[in-house]
Amino acid sequence: MVTYGSPIRTLGELRTDNTGRLVVLGGFGNAGGDEPLINYGGSDTWHDDISDGPVYATVNFKW
Repeated sequence: MVTYGSPIRTLGELRTDNTGRLVVLGGFGNAGGDEPLINYGGSDTWHDDISDGPVYATVNFKW
């Protein structure tokens, strides 16, 4: 349960544009935790949706 901030409902989106290119949309700036923040550095109990990890994709070509 998130007491402070916002719960994370998604880690972003992957979609394709009208020409088939992959578009990666990162998080939406949500963060939350179960303890109040007392300094800029954050807290070990807080999390966010900054989407700073890798994206793995498999591309299948249609001939």
